[in-house]
Amino acid sequence: MSDFATLLTTARTCRRFEEDKPVASATLRKIVDAVRITSSCANRQPLRYYTVTSPDVRARVFPHIKWAGALPEWPGPAEGERPTGYIVICSAQPDGLFVHYDTGIAAQSMQCMPPNWAWAAA
Repeated sequence: MSDFATLLTTARTCRRFEEDKPVASATLRKIVDAVRITSSCANRQPLRYYTVTSPDVRARVFPHIKWAGALPEWPGPAEGERPTGYIVICSAQPDGLFVHYDTGIAAQSMQCMPPNWAWAAA
């Protein structure tokens, strides 16, 4: 239990990345594979995940991300500091059927993965 508490208390939000160090598509798929079986409201498992590593698609995703809610005038990381991969979380259920809870559970699970877990040998 102390390992889990450590994960929770040391998790941090990242707002700047090293764009010259791309994340592998396989890494994102490994994260999705672990998270897709986490709990969901009413055990519906309504979420669908899309991994994005292509520079063209990343450029299309970036403007739709809300960065640092407490800093509304900050547009997000500058070029060279942007993420090299995204996991887009979508729902197969209509809004209102606990979609926001399920999305929060999945996102929190991703954030609490141990450092370097996804980079370990498969």
